[in-house]
Amino acid sequence: MTVGETMYKAHFDASYDWKKGIAALAYVIYNSEGMAIDEEVIITQTGDSNDAEWIALMLLMKRLKLLGIKEVEIFGDNKGVIDIANGQEKGGNTSAKWRITQHHSKRFRHITFNWVSRQKNRDADKLTRSEKKVLSNVIELRKTKKNKINTYMISPRQFDLNFMYRESKRRVYAK
Repeated sequence: MTVGETMYKAHFDASYDWKKGIAALAYVIYNSEGMAIDEEVIITQTGDSNDAEWIALMLLMKRLKLLGIKEVEIFGDNKGVIDIANGQEKGGNTSAKWRITQHHSKRFRHITFNWVSRQKNRDADKLTRSEKKVLSNVIELRKTKKNKINTYMISPRQFDLNFMYRESKRRVYAK
């Protein structure tokens, strides 16, 4: 870390509804004083909860790049995702996931991936759970108050395991 550079922290999480195949993805980005400077919830359909966690991590990294953040500590409560991002787990399609994570990591001067308990990841966890309840049934959108947080529904239905996730966003507001 360079002198005078601000270290940001970011938490990500995903919550998956197995019956409906809907995932709520969220991240929260904090400045060096611990104040949340950005948060987002994304609703998508995906194959399983691990894919949802990976999508959340990739979207967080993309957002950090857009904000021009160069030094960050990333926290998540899915140990498998964190281990793969750190290169500690190999085999199967985990090697491809690790390579893509490393590709995106080159955009940062300093980046770490850290596992935390769900309790310590509560802000991101709370966002995924509250938004999934609101958006899991599209008919219910008209019955709730307007969202305070940017919420998006993303297509396609399946996550590209090459992590070249091409989304077409459509902003969704609960009215």
